[in-house]
Amino acid sequence: MGGGMWGRWRRGRRDAGLAGIGVHASGLSLVRVVRNAQVPARIAIAEFRPYDGAEPDRVLARLVQDHDLKRQPCTTLLGEGEYRLLQTEAPDVKSEELRAALRWRIKDLIDFHVNDATLDVFDVPVRMPGRAALVYVVVGRNEEALIYLIPLILFVILVSLGNDYTVFILSRVVEEGRQAPPRRAIPRGIGFSGAVVTSLGLILAASLGSLGLQPLGFLQQLGIAFAISLVIDTFLVRLFYFPAILSVTARRS
Repeated sequence: MGGGMWGRWRRGRRDAGLAGIGVHASGLSLVRVVRNAQVPARIAIAEFRPYDGAEPDRVLARLVQDHDLKRQPCTTLLGEGEYRLLQTEAPDVKSEELRAALRWRIKDLIDFHVNDATLDVFDVPVRMPGRAALVYVVVGRNEEALIYLIPLILFVILVSLGNDYTVFILSRVVEEGRQAPPRRAIPRGIGFSGAVVTSLGLILAASLGSLGLQPLGFLQQLGIAFAISLVIDTFLVRLFYFPAILSVTARRS
C-alpha cells in the first residue's frame, strides 16, 4: 500500500477525533476515538474488516468510504509487541521538558537503549489522594532502515583511505618498474606492499568496526558498514581489482 493510497483520505475538512487503522495479514482493523473539551474521550468505532480475497487497497477504500474517514485525521496502529505501556510518577518539570525527563526515568525499564526509543505521555485520569500524579508512558523502539548518512560517510572515508593506499602501492610499483617491465613490476610491487596494506586494512576494519558494538543504532550501522567495506577493499579491491586496472593501464600507455 503506497503513499498515494493513504493520501486519498487525508484531504478535506476534518472532524474532531482520531481514527487508527491497523494492517494485519487477514484484514484491516479500525478504531475511532472522539474527543473534545466538553466530554471525555470515547470509542465511537471498533471494527475489523477482513480481506476475503479482495485487494487490500479496495478494502481500505471501502472502509474509508463507509466511515467517512476523509474528513478526519487518521494514523496507523502499532502491532502487538511493538510498544510497551509503562506507568510512572510524573516528574515535577515544565511541560516542554516532560518527555526528556521521562526518557531517563524509564531507561532502566526497557530492554533497548533509551536513545533508540520513541515515547508519548498520557495523564492517568484518576489521581489517588496523598500520592504523586501518575502518567502512562507509551514506548516504542525505532526500527530504523539504513540511515541516509551512512553511504555518504562511507564514501568520504573509503575514498580517503583508498587514496593513501593507492599512493603507497603505486610508489612501490613505480620503483619496481625502473628495473623490470610492467608485467613483472606490478605483481612484484603489489607483493612487497601487500602485507602492509592488508595489515592496515584489518586494523582499520577492527577499530572502526568496533562501533557496531555500541548501543546506538546509528553507530551500529556505521560500524558494520565500515567493517564489511574495509574487508572487501582489503582482500578484493587491493589484491585483484587494483592490479588488473594497473595492467590494463600499462598496456595502453
